[in-house]
Amino acid sequence: MGDASSPPQAPRHVCSQETPAMSLVPLRIITHNIRFANTSPETHECLWEDRFPHLSSHFKYHTRPHFAPQSTLVCMQEVLHRQMQDLIKHTFNTARSKAVSTPGPNQEVVPTDDNDWTFVGVGRNDGKTKGEYSPIFFRKSAWRLLHFETVWLNETGEVGKKGWDASSIRILTCAVLESSLSSAASSIQQTSSTSENNRIILALNTHLDDQGAVSRREATKLIMKVASRLKSKYSPQFTFLAGDLNSHPSDDAYQLLNAPGSNFVDARRLVPDDKNVEGKLYAYGNELTFTGFAGDVGAGGRHRIDFIHLEVSGGPSNEAELEKLKEMVQVYGVLPSRFDDHVWMSDHRAVVVDLLVTLGSH
Repeated sequence: MGDASSPPQAPRHVCSQETPAMSLVPLRIITHNIRFANTSPETHECLWEDRFPHLSSHFKYHTRPHFAPQSTLVCMQEVLHRQMQDLIKHTFNTARSKAVSTPGPNQEVVPTDDNDWTFVGVGRNDGKTKGEYSPIFFRKSAWRLLHFETVWLNETGEVGKKGWDASSIRILTCAVLESSLSSAASSIQQTSSTSENNRIILALNTHLDDQGAVSRREATKLIMKVASRLKSKYSPQFTFLAGDLNSHPSDDAYQLLNAPGSNFVDARRLVPDDKNVEGKLYAYGNELTFTGFAGDVGAGGRHRIDFIHLEVSGGPSNEAELEKLKEMVQVYGVLPSRFDDHVWMSDHRAVVVDLLVTLGSH
């Protein structure tokens, strides 16, 4: 399993004898491979120092208070430690009383107490600060962290070990989160006959190998086992897997995740290709998520390898559950990664899904 940590379990709220209300909580999920801070950039790739202002504005815009849900979750891949420092200090920083101090090069990144944003995640090389993070950012005012662990995607779970035919170390970041938003903060309430008082979700974030086909396949199987284990333990009402799978829809990893019985489905598959004729569910932006660093100002995307998969009982073959999930999904989008100055903020485009998730009330 490798390095894992959980905060102390806080006392659960005592349920009243009244019938609890079920609230529809607006949830935005963003996943973005931000490209590691390459000190020897490719042709048409800018240094991190030149890309970061664009990425910082990008994340601030799509998570801004009052316009994006307070419960927004941001998953990233390829984040080196110094990039984490910049993101905490300049982007995911709501501190008002004083500036966030910058830790030393090998010290853990710890947001200040007055910063509403926080994250879970570790460097993949040592379970601390070395190597790429696959972090999950969230607001403390919206979520209470019940459990966090990092799973190394290899045959033994050993920290810092490559798996199968992988060219790099690969990890899965897991967060069990409990909504701390009151029912009054949710836009819609529903009366429920159940006594369930569950406001828990399971968030998973990964980055599969770009070279090893066996690694991608076996890591996907391991991810599904981890998801099953955590769902059995925490009984979340909603589960998702975000990340760069380095897998085309025709490849093994994607096919496994979307097979009958997988309990996952690609969110894009829930959006009809009908040009939004009903004016409800729609897809925004591009279709392809990987661009590379093309010099042509008119260059488009090259592959669709970044995904947000949503839990669906029984997998995509369960039509009844799929219909319920379609009701939850409000929009799917692939966001731009380059503007008029032709600076690629990353070689990947961000994927975003907006949902209304049914959670039990306190």
